[in-house]
Amino acid sequence: MPGRPALPRPTSPSPRAWRAVATSALALAAGCGTLDDWPDEAAVEAPIVDGMRETGEPAVVALMGVTGLCTGTLIAPQLVLTAKHCVVPEGAPGPIAPSLVTVGIGDRWFGATRSLYVREIVTTPGPLRISGGGDPVGTATGTDIALLVLRQRAEDVTPIPVRRASAETLMSSPATAIGFGMTRAGTTGDKNRQDTTITRVTPFLLEAIETICQGDSGGPLLVENAGVREVAGVASFGVYSIASEVGDCPSDADYWNRVDAQLPLIDLALLRAGECPPSDTPREELCNSLDDDCDGETDEGCLAIGEACTADDQCAFGPMPEGAAASNDPTPVQCLDLGDGSRRCTIPCDATSPVGCGSLARPLGQGALALDGLYCRSIAGCEGLCAPGSAGTAGNGEACAADTDCASLRCTSVGASRVCTTPCVAGSGACPLGEACSALTGATGADACGLCVGAGSFPSGRALGEVCDDPSQCDSGMCQAVGPAGTPSLCTQACDNDGGCPATAFRCEGGLCAPGPRGGLLDPCREESDCIRSATCVGDPGVRYCTIDCDTDEDCGTVAHCDTAQSPARCVVDLAPAGTACTSAASCASGACVEGLCALPCDPRAPCAPGLACLRFDEGPFCATPSTPPVPMPTSSCGCRATEARGPGLAWLAPLGIVALVRRGRRRRGPTRSLTRA
Repeated sequence: MPGRPALPRPTSPSPRAWRAVATSALALAAGCGTLDDWPDEAAVEAPIVDGMRETGEPAVVALMGVTGLCTGTLIAPQLVLTAKHCVVPEGAPGPIAPSLVTVGIGDRWFGATRSLYVREIVTTPGPLRISGGGDPVGTATGTDIALLVLRQRAEDVTPIPVRRASAETLMSSPATAIGFGMTRAGTTGDKNRQDTTITRVTPFLLEAIETICQGDSGGPLLVENAGVREVAGVASFGVYSIASEVGDCPSDADYWNRVDAQLPLIDLALLRAGECPPSDTPREELCNSLDDDCDGETDEGCLAIGEACTADDQCAFGPMPEGAAASNDPTPVQCLDLGDGSRRCTIPCDATSPVGCGSLARPLGQGALALDGLYCRSIAGCEGLCAPGSAGTAGNGEACAADTDCASLRCTSVGASRVCTTPCVAGSGACPLGEACSALTGATGADACGLCVGAGSFPSGRALGEVCDDPSQCDSGMCQAVGPAGTPSLCTQACDNDGGCPATAFRCEGGLCAPGPRGGLLDPCREESDCIRSATCVGDPGVRYCTIDCDTDEDCGTVAHCDTAQSPARCVVDLAPAGTACTSAASCASGACVEGLCALPCDPRAPCAPGLACLRFDEGPFCATPSTPPVPMPTSSCGCRATEARGPGLAWLAPLGIVALVRRGRRRRGPTRSLTRA
């Protein structure tokens, strides 16, 4: 070999005859390299060990942000095959964070023409372990394999598939190695190729002589199969004879992990990347969140959420096969009892938000699936399951037989009766003005969930945002007028900034926690501080709203446009914002006109913006501009809160004065009391 005398390769290597290179247990000639010496333009012809400079092969990629310099191969549009030691540090129980790895497409590590980012790393189980004894070849585990699932597909790059046939027949076969590793000239970071011959096949490894070096780790060993190039091996390590100087390039013998020995792991990663692993026999579609029959559709013919079932494997987007699901995958659809003895395909939901079953999160980066005709049925405390049904017309306190009779989608047993109620979370500030959450203040888990009842039921212990007449009624010991003009005093607490108040439900205003977060685009405002930092309060007195700078109409959503005549250009409303006068829902950006004012439905997950308060109307609770203090709600003499989680059949509410849940029927400003939807 030019520039270096040939060295004999031991035929019976002893532990002393093998010396490792690179870091720790890897100590590998093909191990991850460094970029201490950047290649210059005069050295670009230097090959990986006497091969040639490769300016093509876009499917062979550079890995950046890993445990050094490594190489990989795009084996599917969204999947890169590489070595485990490139992404699992020595002794670590698992891989590094996917966000730390970048895949570079191009012919140079430094200055890749395009970068792709990693969503997930799939590796063989456990810590890194390449071999288990003094002979690294004879005791090799064949587990130095990892796969990187990308966040986006590289549609313009033709992948190189893995070889599925046994590698036992590859002895003496010609092969090609490609990588970004160190050359004999000492340069690193250019893509080079080397034609070689497979000189040995073990149960887990393929061997070639003097071919690769540090930085080529994870790169492919390519072979021809019926005219198609395939990846037969993944570069893992090299060994040196006693006479060699450890660290010289190349090592005396180089080794690649056989991919045919790891096909189950590779097929799992293909599934995670949204691909259908090839098969020699037709496969039946199963209800497991995968495209089993490779027809481009997932779980066709399976039962939808809400349909009656007897087992999980009947439900579309059901549990994935063992080992296929990742820790960040959403909860699969399951066949569960909905609390009434019926078993249906369903998913968990937040019982405090009965309307929260509008979409299904799917695994494998498939995106959300829109759902219709479902609501969140309360099962126990804050826990719920999606069930068939839609909101009825009965208001709070009215008689009901089922959740779907109620506009609130919650029908609760109270003694011998069942009435419509509104669920809530303690301290969330989500109950309508004049009401309080029956759950124990400061509780967590199931104990944090209750129902909205008249605040007068609690002479003490009222939470932030609940009405008060005296500081002794509040848990915080502070009762102040902190809401929008026209509201009574509310329980509050001192703060220095928004972070000093409960997240999302309150903001810090004048040193006190006030209900509602700062407003975003089109939320009503009175002054600049009512809006989030990126927004500005604009408009005429009485019709002021938060807006943002814009470049095009697309920046402004569907109910506003970009007024480029202003400097700077800002989003302006096409329809009336919440809190302004209306005669029909069609004139309101919110799609609701309540008692002559544009309004938004109250949502526990999105509290009312500054200038609005959650008020209960005949049609339900809405965020609206208060004009006068609310009508006092009826109370009971109990003065207690729920202290334990309850499911359906809540007879315990009787002493709280469920009469407090009757409709107020209060007339507001404006010519109409009806609610219409756009």
